[in-house]
Amino acid sequence: MAPLIVAVKSTFEDLQAGEHDRVRSTWGAGFRGKALLKFFISRQTHRQGMFNTLPSNESNSYTPKSDEYILDVPDERNSMVKKVRGICKYVVDKVCSHVLIVDVLHNVDVQAALSAPYEFADYAGDFSPRYPGEAPEYVTFFDQNKMPVVMEQCYSWARGDAGYYLSRKATAELSFNTPSVSQYVVGSQDDVWVGQVLGPDIVNGDFTGVQLESVTDSI
Repeated sequence: MAPLIVAVKSTFEDLQAGEHDRVRSTWGAGFRGKALLKFFISRQTHRQGMFNTLPSNESNSYTPKSDEYILDVPDERNSMVKKVRGICKYVVDKVCSHVLIVDVLHNVDVQAALSAPYEFADYAGDFSPRYPGEAPEYVTFFDQNKMPVVMEQCYSWARGDAGYYLSRKATAELSFNTPSVSQYVVGSQDDVWVGQVLGPDIVNGDFTGVQLESVTDSI
């Protein structure tokens, strides 16, 4: 049994820029034999008549390596909510206890990630300045066009740039929640969406949320 899956959010652009090889040769090597590290990229099929087809381009002809997995969702960074939902669908079918979701453009402190007390939580990460389980608050975000978007009932969320842990039970909850605009504001903010789906469960005591220090830093 692999107790922890390290899910690395990535894109074909990141792959072509050499980010997967960079991770493999640096912090990714530290998880060898301790956790299952997987890069998640995407290519979306399109319906043509009775069949799902892929456009002819380099990314759609790519054969993934053993530590890579291709999701059938958009690959752009402004679609990270759908990518994380796809990661959750992958994890829920695996024999594991938790998944740590990080971005390929960040460095992970392997020792901090493995020693963090995530095992007792369904949702763990850096929620600062708020904490998991707090009542929702009025929050204003800015969308991709820098226009203000208001969420009147916004639950706290674990910051995606810090890395966050989800239990297998939490991934099941997220797998069956269709992303909606009111829940995640813009499609790139997967961390906000996760917080809105799991927030009510934590407040009600059905799930456990835990505040942790960041396990990443930007490159």
